[in-house]
Amino acid sequence: MGVDCRIWLPGRVRILDVADVIGILAGMKPEKRPFSTSEDGGWSTHVPNVRTEGIPEMPHCALIYFEHNGETRTVLYHFEPGAGERLLMPSSTALWLAIGSGLIHFFGGRLDYNDCDSEDANETATVNYDIAPSDGEPWYEFQQRKLDLKALTKEDIDKYKPNAAYG
Repeated sequence: MGVDCRIWLPGRVRILDVADVIGILAGMKPEKRPFSTSEDGGWSTHVPNVRTEGIPEMPHCALIYFEHNGETRTVLYHFEPGAGERLLMPSSTALWLAIGSGLIHFFGGRLDYNDCDSEDANETATVNYDIAPSDGEPWYEFQQRKLDLKALTKEDIDKYKPNAAYG
C-alpha cells in the first residue's frame, strides 16, 4: 500500500468545477464557452481535455481525467467519504500536493500531505462562500475566478518536494 495525500473539499463543490480547477492548475488553458443565444450572452468556463466519468462498480466515486505535460492523468473523486465532504486521495507527490493546495485555496478545505503520519491536515483554508452558484452575478463571478486561475509553475511544485513521499 502506498502513501497518499488527502485533499478534503466542502460537500457542496461540483465535480466538474473541481475537474476544471485541477486542469487549470496542471497547465490546461481555460476558455469561455457560450451556453446561451440570449441577449445576456450566458457563458461558463470550459477546460478542454478535462472530463469526468462515473464508475458503475463504485457509484460513490468517479474519475477525473486531465492532462499534465502531455500525459493523461486520473484521480479518484469520492462523493461520500464521510462528514459531508468530498475527497481525493492521489499519491503523495509534489505535483499532487501543489494541486491539493490550489484546490483548497480555491474552494476551501484541508490538505494532508501524508495519510500514513499522525497529522490529519498540513494545510487548511476557509470554505469560500461562492463555490456552488447556479445563476446570475454569483455564477459569472465564480466562472471568472476559474478563468483567472494560473497554472502551477515549476517553483510552485518544487516547494512541495520536501513534503512529498514520492519524487
